[in-house]
Amino acid sequence: CVEPLVNGLLAGYNATVLAYGQTGSGKTHTMGTAYEPGGATCGVIPRVMQTLFANIAALPEGGTVNLRVGFIEIHKEDIRDLLQPKSVVSLRDAPGGAGVVLVGVKELEVSTVEEMAQALANGSQARATAATGMNHRSSRSHAIFTIHVERKGADPADVTRAKMHLVDLAGSERAKRTKAEGQRLKEGIQINK
Repeated sequence: CVEPLVNGLLAGYNATVLAYGQTGSGKTHTMGTAYEPGGATCGVIPRVMQTLFANIAALPEGGTVNLRVGFIEIHKEDIRDLLQPKSVVSLRDAPGGAGVVLVGVKELEVSTVEEMAQALANGSQARATAATGMNHRSSRSHAIFTIHVERKGADPADVTRAKMHLVDLAGSERAKRTKAEGQRLKEGIQINK
């Protein structure tokens, strides 16, 4: 169901894919945000990468495609850059009233599926996780892996831009079922707001 969205990226269509569900239901596994290159599991995000690069390889000659990735998490109402964990990230109004932008987020230029996969793996290691009564390694944050695509045709004025957000939401949970206390309970309250 995600493949048509990936195919639309090179045509300039933005897309977002969300994994939502209860703690321990397999969202992180399904999305692939815990992916390790060469590991046994894959998930949606690594498959998106493979499909995107296959689509780029099948394009006719005469243009270029530039790719950038970003990876953030929202943990207890704080935004963290998973590709540059010590950076300060803030929300600001975009110039000209064009919405809201994240300031301070690193966007890494990638040119191979391996580089993109390594960015995903590196960012995943920095993600906030903890044990709960329902999951021994529960994601305590919302993680958003973003792929930015810029396609330039043979004519320099022919430029198409699009992005795809791949979102692994923190699990919805009931404190009673997770047996959460202290810090885990506070995180659960923030997750379920």
